Amino acid sequence: MTLITYPTRVHFADGVLEEALHSELERVGSGSALLVSDETLAESAFMDRVLSGVPSRVLTDHVTFVASEDALRDVAQETARNRQSPDVIVAFGSAQAVELGRKIRFSVDQAGAVRPVLFALPAVDGLPDPCNRNLESKQAGLPSVVICDPTVSIGTGQGASLRATVMSLIRCVEAYLSLGYNPPADGMALDGLSRCIASLEKIDKAAGLDLHREVMAAGLNAFLSQEKGVGPAQTMTSSLLSEAGGDQRAAIARLVLPGIMRARAMDDGKADVLRKVLSGVDEPLIDATARILGGVELPGNLAALGVPHAALDGAAKAVAGNAGLTYHNARSVLEDVYESV
Repeated sequence: MTLITYPTRVHFADGVLEEALHSELERVGSGSALLVSDETLAESAFMDRVLSGVPSRVLTDHVTFVASEDALRDVAQETARNRQSPDVIVAFGSAQAVELGRKIRFSVDQAGAVRPVLFALPAVDGLPDPCNRNLESKQAGLPSVVICDPTVSIGTGQGASLRATVMSLIRCVEAYLSLGYNPPADGMALDGLSRCIASLEKIDKAAGLDLHREVMAAGLNAFLSQEKGVGPAQTMTSSLLSEAGGDQRAAIARLVLPGIMRARAMDDGKADVLRKVLSGVDEPLIDATARILGGVELPGNLAALGVPHAALDGAAKAVAGNAGLTYHNARSVLEDVYESV
C-alpha cells in the first residue's frame, strides 16, 4: 500500500508574495518570524518584499549563510533559548536557503523548543530534495506553506534559468521512473517534464515573465513529484557535489542521468510513456534523453567540473542497491563520463 500525502499549502501567482505571506502569517497567528535567506539577499528587493508581507506586529530576526553543522546548532540553540523564539521560519531565495530553514526548524525542535512552522518562498532554482539523512520523514520535512511568485525571478540570468530547468527535468524523469505507485506524483512529473522541454527551447531566446512562470511551475511539479523519493542520479550527484563544490549540481546530474537510465531497472510501459513525452519521433528513450541534455551548454565531463577521480568510489557506493543498480555498473556509468568529450 502507498500512503499519499500532500500537506503543503501552495500559492502560485504573479505578484502574490506580499499578500500571501501576510495572510499565512495571520492565519497561523504568528508573533515572531525568523527570516532565512542567502547572503546576497540581505539587502535586496526580494528581502524588501518579504518584509512588506510581514504584519507589523510580528517580530522578525534574520539568518543568512550558516557555514557548518556546529554553527547551525548554535543558531538553533540560541533560537530555542530565546523567550520569543520564532513560531514561523520564512526561508526564501535558493533551494540551499530553504534547506537551511528546514535544518534550523529540525534543530530547534531537537533543542527542546516548540517546532516552528516552515514557509518556503523559492526563487528560480526551486525547492530542495526531500530529506534523505533519516533525520525526519519526507512528510515531516516538507514546508507547511510554499509561495511561488514568478516575479521574484525577473532579472535572473539565463544560466541560472537553464540550470534550474535541467535539474527539474532530471527530478521529473527520476520521479516518474521510480517503481513506487503514486499516480498524482506521476502526473506532476510528466507535466513538469513537458514544461521543462518547452522551456529549454526558449531560454536562449526569451527571458520574460512567461518563461520564469514556466520554469517555476516545472520546479514546483518536480518538487511535489518527489514524494516518491530521490532518484539514483540525484543521489550520485549529491555525493559528487560534496567533493567538487560550487554550483555544479545541474552540470553533474545531466552527465550521469543517461547512463543511470541505461543501467537501472525500468518498467517498459513507463519508459514508453516517458519516451513519447521527451521525443515526438520514434527515438529510443536513452537516446532522446542524451540528445536533450547533450544540447545544454554545460561542461562535458566530470573532470572538467572539478570532480576528483577518487570521489567516484563513494558515489557508486551511494547508489548501489537503488533501482537495481550494482556498485560495478554505477562505477561504469561514472567512468564513462569522467573524461568523455
